[in-house]
Amino acid sequence: MKKGNFILFLFCSFFASAQINVSVGWEQDTIALGDEVELLLFVKGHIDVKVDEVSSGFLDSLISGFQTIRIREADSTKVNEFAYADAEVMSYGEFRIQDDDGKFVASELNWEKSEIGGELLLTNRFRFRIWDPGQIIATTPRVNFSIQGQKLLSNQNFQAALFVRPPIDVSAMEKDSFDISPIKTIIEEPINWSDYRPYVLGILALVLALAGYFLYKKYEERNKAKPEEEIEIIIPAHKIALDKLHDLDEKNMWQSDIKGYQSELTYIVREYLENRYKIPALESTTDEIVSAIKKKDLDKSQISEMKNILQVADLVKFAKSKPSLNIHQEFMNKAFEFVRQTQVKIIADQEIIEE
Repeated sequence: MKKGNFILFLFCSFFASAQINVSVGWEQDTIALGDEVELLLFVKGHIDVKVDEVSSGFLDSLISGFQTIRIREADSTKVNEFAYADAEVMSYGEFRIQDDDGKFVASELNWEKSEIGGELLLTNRFRFRIWDPGQIIATTPRVNFSIQGQKLLSNQNFQAALFVRPPIDVSAMEKDSFDISPIKTIIEEPINWSDYRPYVLGILALVLALAGYFLYKKYEERNKAKPEEEIEIIIPAHKIALDKLHDLDEKNMWQSDIKGYQSELTYIVREYLENRYKIPALESTTDEIVSAIKKKDLDKSQISEMKNILQVADLVKFAKSKPSLNIHQEFMNKAFEFVRQTQVKIIADQEIIEE
């Protein structure tokens, strides 16, 4: 191989290995108009990757499908133009804005970091409030990064869609087709005994009911027996979690449906955390759950393992990542171990001991 061709081959190999994947994903598929929602930004690449700059224009360029259609219907010359949604950025997550220059530089970037299978996952969460109904589309930003001093640019075109439910349009509802009739003169009738009949029957029924009640109470007191105490059987949180983990493990779902498997696994873990530690884990984000369990009596290693399980599930659901196959069984084993280590044990005299 000639020297020039060999150098070109090494350069192409390095450039191909230095690529990163940039993607975005909405926290939810559907929200109501005016509700807050999180947009997650993911950067995944080699363990030595360093992000130097992220353009901030994508935060002001959420595409409104409804407004875009209206513009293109009104003016056929604007078929390639997009209308942007009326949206408000409530939070920039871990990023810090020091000036309005249209980008986040290295000193303004602060990521949630995870290492998965030798790759580095960087995550940040932006919080929006959206005032346009219909489909809202977010696109990936331009990212400048470097690996071992080599400056590179990622300009991937990844889109994430969100549907915003509009409010009910009361004015569009069909009106009643009947007109109001004029008020007629009231016809008065003479009072007779039949007018009092409902009241008499009502009083008589009340007297009979009271009499029947007192007779029943008297009979009950004579034949009263001490009722048996009902024992409420409470299934421990760890028993519920372990049974569900066993069922999921036997299905081998990850071989055919990775997203469904990770969703079901994290639901079992979140349900256990909610039942065990009385925190709203089913309705909280990963960061909120980690912040809550840090206040509990848990080891740092247990908190770290739980955070890793939840973050990988977020990656699979929102970033559409496909982690290595052995990680699914590894996370199943970690979930079993976490539940067993943190379960509440009940001894013979019903005194509860928390480990």
